[in-house]
Amino acid sequence: FGLLLAGVLAGCGGSGDAATLVEVEGQAANGYLYNAKVCLDLNANQLCDADEPTAVSGNEGRFLLTGITREQRDNYAVVVEVDADETLIDGAPAGRSFVLEGVPGQHRFVSPFTTLVGYQLRQGLSLQEAEDELSRRLEEGGIPSPPDLLADYIKENRWELGNMASLITGTMAGFDRELSSESADPGGEFTSNQRRDAALDEICLGAELLAGRAVATAGGATTDFAAEFVNSMREDVVAGLEWMRQNPGERLSQRVRSGGAWFGGNLP
Repeated sequence: FGLLLAGVLAGCGGSGDAATLVEVEGQAANGYLYNAKVCLDLNANQLCDADEPTAVSGNEGRFLLTGITREQRDNYAVVVEVDADETLIDGAPAGRSFVLEGVPGQHRFVSPFTTLVGYQLRQGLSLQEAEDELSRRLEEGGIPSPPDLLADYIKENRWELGNMASLITGTMAGFDRELSSESADPGGEFTSNQRRDAALDEICLGAELLAGRAVATAGGATTDFAAEFVNSMREDVVAGLEWMRQNPGERLSQRVRSGGAWFGGNLP
C-alpha cells in the first residue's frame, strides 16, 4: 500500500509541477528597445496575437512575461514587434518597423542575430548548425565571431555587431517596403510573414556582405548600404516569393539558386 501511495503522490507532484506558472524575462535589442511589444509566440506565427502572453519592454529593453507554463517557456520563442514611431532606441524613435524573434526556450536576449538564428531553426537546422553558419559568415565578412550569438553584444561593447544589427533591421524594413509594393506583389497574395521570411533568407545568404560593411563603417552610418543591399537583391527576393507560391508548405531554404542551395551557398 505504501508503494502504491508513493506512486500516486509522485504522479500528482509531476502533474502539478508541469502546470506551475512561471515568468519569462529578458531583453530586446537593436540598440536597447524601449516600448516595444513583446510576446511568447505560442502559435509560432512570428507575430504577437491577442491571446498570447504579452508585455512592453522597458529600460535597457527589459521585459517580463507572466502566466506561462514551464512547457510553454521551454518550447516557444519570444517575438518583439518594433513600431517605427512608438518604440525608442537610445531615446529616439526607432524610425522603422520590424519584427525580431528569439530562440525557443532561450529568452534572455532577443536581437537581430537571434532572429537570423531563429529563421534558420525554422528552416530545419539545429541550433548548433544555425550558430555555426552565421558565425562563419560573420567571420568571412571580417567580424570575429562573438562567443555567444544569443548574448548581449551591447553590454560587451561590440560596436561592429551593433552596426551589423542595424544593417539587418534596416534591410528587413527595406525589403518589407519593397515586397509590399504592387510591382512585387500585384495580387496582394503574400502575407507579411512570407515577405519577412523571403527577406531573412536573403539576409542570411548575404550576411558576410553586411558584416563587411559593418566593420568598414566605424561611425555606424549603415542606412545607405542597407538600401543598396535591398535594391541589388530585390529581384532575387521577389523570385523567392514566387517560389513559395509555387511550392506551398516547402521550406524556402530548399530553393536552389545559381550558386546552389541556401545553406553553404553563395550569392547568385
